[in-house]
Amino acid sequence: MSDPPHLIKKLRNNIHSSGHKECHKRTVKLEGKEIIWEHFVSVFKRECKRVLPITKLNADAIYLNNFSKMRVNLAVHTLSNAVAKEMEENENEVTKATQKYIKVSSRIFEILNSEEPVKEETDPRIAELVEINEWFFQWSTELEHEFILPSEIQKHNISWQTIQDVHLTLSSFIDLVKYVCSQQFQMKYPTKPYIIPKRFNQDIVEGWFSHQRGCCGDNREPTVIQYGYNNTKLLSLKRAKSEVACNSYGKPNIKEVEGSKNSLKLVKTEKKPKLTWPINI
Repeated sequence: MSDPPHLIKKLRNNIHSSGHKECHKRTVKLEGKEIIWEHFVSVFKRECKRVLPITKLNADAIYLNNFSKMRVNLAVHTLSNAVAKEMEENENEVTKATQKYIKVSSRIFEILNSEEPVKEETDPRIAELVEINEWFFQWSTELEHEFILPSEIQKHNISWQTIQDVHLTLSSFIDLVKYVCSQQFQMKYPTKPYIIPKRFNQDIVEGWFSHQRGCCGDNREPTVIQYGYNNTKLLSLKRAKSEVACNSYGKPNIKEVEGSKNSLKLVKTEKKPKLTWPINI
């Protein structure tokens, strides 16, 4: 399964590279209409003229760089129903395909990022994911009928890697729900099981490697020895913080215990009085 936050970023990045400028690699089409990044730029320009914005689009979400492309919130704000509604009110006919793409992408993220548990196979969200999965298949089939050359098909579609990630993620989640709700699984685990979609993410892994990058400094290619050293350092810091995370300790301070120079203990430090102006001497 692809991580849902990564999936929404991939869906956004495919449209970011779609347009008529030299920097664009493709011109995505759906039902004969274009899905291009200029549609989002137009929304942002109209937003700048409003006193009260109706979307969360900002300059970081429109003029992407290598850093802003990694921010999930910007991708979610771009592929949101508020943006689709704004397009519908101002450029309805031209942006029909873009609106559809936004609504489908937004719904995928809403379902897979939800904290509401899925307890039954008959959950309406599962039926929605099945329809969305079939919609992507139909879109690819439509382009194959419209264009002959594989290069032309790829030029007017999102990348095959993204299509594969969408199919794998949706199909895997649907099959997992079916397995968990099956009689075979419930006989093995009598307690009624459920699935929380939001738990299927890589936040823990990403958080760990962000700490790793912080330990490496400017070095972007650490060796195996450096990686192991950073692991030991991070685990030691985590263990030390957990030991002193108690109200009875206060701030950690190491002092020798009388009668034994080797034994150490944590004692609560006294608070120093704050100096105020003018200083009393």
